[in-house]
Amino acid sequence: MQKPEVFICALAESASRPGHYTVVLEDPAGQRRLAIILTHDLLAQTIERLGAKVEQVVITHVEGDAFFAQLHLSTAAQQRVEMEARPSDALALAVRVGCPVYVAAPVLQTAGYPVGTETRERRGSMSEYSLAELEELLAKLLAKEDYESASRVRDAIDKRQANL
Repeated sequence: MQKPEVFICALAESASRPGHYTVVLEDPAGQRRLAIILTHDLLAQTIERLGAKVEQVVITHVEGDAFFAQLHLSTAAQQRVEMEARPSDALALAVRVGCPVYVAAPVLQTAGYPVGTETRERRGSMSEYSLAELEELLAKLLAKEDYESASRVRDAIDKRQANL
């Protein structure tokens, strides 16, 4: 069986299925892409269909380099359920369902690091960019043919312009 290596070129909300997230894989030559829905969508749908809701995600503790997390759910019968989860899964689910994320204070104190100028340069929120910077970013994304990311930046530009 042939199995060409691919790389992750995007992780984004699906353009064809709003509210669902996909990982986009691309072959090294940049000729073919494959979009695959993330399994966290399945988990989110399962929780919802069982009548439960993810209330919050908590990063509970750290041991060495390993972090631990919990999902806090509420059921239709108003029961609270806490489930251990890998932080990567818990955070992906939090993004998917839009629930708050908390970190136990001792974890933030012992494993956190101060934000300096070198880390501030790597911005994660589009609200941190000026309109001109967003337009420059959009041009770069379009040049790279990263259309899903470009659509998110375009939406941010449109919102910003509507608020002017």
